[in-house]
Amino acid sequence: MLLFLTVLLVGVGYGVIKNILSKQEKRLFLVVLPLQVFANVAAIVIDESSEGSRQQSAWRIVAFTIDLVCCGAILFPIVWSIDHLKVSMQFVCVCAA
Repeated sequence: MLLFLTVLLVGVGYGVIKNILSKQEKRLFLVVLPLQVFANVAAIVIDESSEGSRQQSAWRIVAFTIDLVCCGAILFPIVWSIDHLKVSMQFVCVCAA
């Protein structure tokens, strides 16, 4: 149920924001989102495995790092798009005045 809800929320969010993004940013989303899902599933599997091995802590750090990089890769294009929209809105307001 939780997985279904997560997929639904991601789909709705992508449906809202896809009109704002360029083709390059859409491609980035299509690469990074599955990678982030894979990293989170790997983190869950690692957490459920047996405790006490060095490999477990190393893989946990790797999965967490991949997740953080994916979050940054998703957030930066969105922030840049918002900045570009603000600049273009100021330009439109100046031209209209």
